[in-house]
Amino acid sequence: MSFIPESYPRYDKVLNAISWSFFMLEQTRTSKPEERNYSQAIHFAQRLVDEYYASEFRMEAESLLAYIYQLQNKPRVALNLYKDVYESKAREKDFRAFLQERDNLDSLYASAKQLEEKALRENNVQAYV
Repeated sequence: MSFIPESYPRYDKVLNAISWSFFMLEQTRTSKPEERNYSQAIHFAQRLVDEYYASEFRMEAESLLAYIYQLQNKPRVALNLYKDVYESKAREKDFRAFLQERDNLDSLYASAKQLEEKALRENNVQAYV
């Protein structure tokens, strides 16, 4: 774990990879579900969720946590996490629509500024009427 410093700019990606690695290790370590210990996977996924709120891996980590709790027969915790993921996904759609609208408005503004500069260079009074 100490090979990559926590100051690494994409440490959220590292936490995601580590949590999935520990999860898969336990999945393949034994065929008996009751012998699987997901504590390390939970630890690293929870760190990602707690410390990197804006991470692109946050929903993935919450989904992994929910699935682990489902496997551990903790349905209330799992359902709450699945609900958080669902709500985050819904907000993400709205956020993407907002970003698209913002980009469109930026483009229109840039075009208007270019027309304004062209009109000023050409002393085109009609452009302002």
